[in-house]
Amino acid sequence: MKPARMRELFRLWQNEKTDPAPFYTELAKDTIADLDRRYGPLRGQRIADLGCGPGFYSAGFRAFGADCVPVDASEEELRLAGDPPEGYVLADAADLPFEDASFDGVFCSNLLEHAPDTAGIVREIERVLRPGGW
Repeated sequence: MKPARMRELFRLWQNEKTDPAPFYTELAKDTIADLDRRYGPLRGQRIADLGCGPGFYSAGFRAFGADCVPVDASEEELRLAGDPPEGYVLADAADLPFEDASFDGVFCSNLLEHAPDTAGIVREIERVLRPGGW
């Protein structure tokens, strides 16, 4: 990452507590562009965004053409930035309502450090990923 981009993200992060959208939208762009380089193209891939909150990353995945399923256990978190992300699924990440091997990728940011059952979440990620998924 170039120093100018680091400065820009740091500037946005300084207001993250009161205005999270600018910071997380920009962070999502960078993160998802990196995932597209590593595991892409993301266009057409089915991706679960676990612990999606208001859906900043879900929107980013969709901007790259992915079929993204936003998942969160809290309606309050889903509505932090207004309306919840379209097509969200209200579910515990340690007990996902999806079929085995139904996703090409599973993404979670700011989830595991807040979860009481991280081992259960990892098991569910393994279960819902298709062979070769990320």
